[in-house]
Amino acid sequence: MASFETCTYHTVTLQPGEQFNLPPGAVIVSVTDPGAITSINNCANLDNVETILCFGTTFGDANEGSGGQTPVYNDVNIYGVTVNGINYPFSSSVLTTGSSPAAILAALNETSFGALFSDCDTSLSSDSNRGNVLYVSFKTIPSIVQDFFFYGIGTGQVSGTPSSSVPIAFRVIPYDELISQGGETPYPVCALT
Repeated sequence: MASFETCTYHTVTLQPGEQFNLPPGAVIVSVTDPGAITSINNCANLDNVETILCFGTTFGDANEGSGGQTPVYNDVNIYGVTVNGINYPFSSSVLTTGSSPAAILAALNETSFGALFSDCDTSLSSDSNRGNVLYVSFKTIPSIVQDFFFYGIGTGQVSGTPSSSVPIAFRVIPYDELISQGGETPYPVCALT
């Protein structure tokens, strides 16, 4: 497979029986139902087509506790994703706990991975003393999430300093691992149908 930096991804939705001609040099990366497609005259290699799976992560920020605790950082903005050590910035930041699934999905689809993400969902857990956690789920192909992080900056009170910035990273993991971590808030839905 070509490096991620040189690839452009496109999504094609086909109806039953519909045909599509791939442009020269194109490679089929993923298919929602691999058994539903065929290659005429074996023109397209379908041997290494990836199946779309569910993945997730947790975004978090802090609250100043009702008892006057000083948080490590008050706000976190996500500026992009890191895949295999390479940063892919968004055109504008995403708030860790204030963004809708549509905003997160739109930001992901701005990267060179474009159409490889779908079905983003979120659920928020908020506690006045402990902070906020946004659980995020989405579907994509496994090869890009082997070393995949959302990156950003946490700002606010840091260890007694009036204002500072802290680099933040949130790792993406398989959805089953995300929900096995426990927690009190229902996790966002990610179902393969």
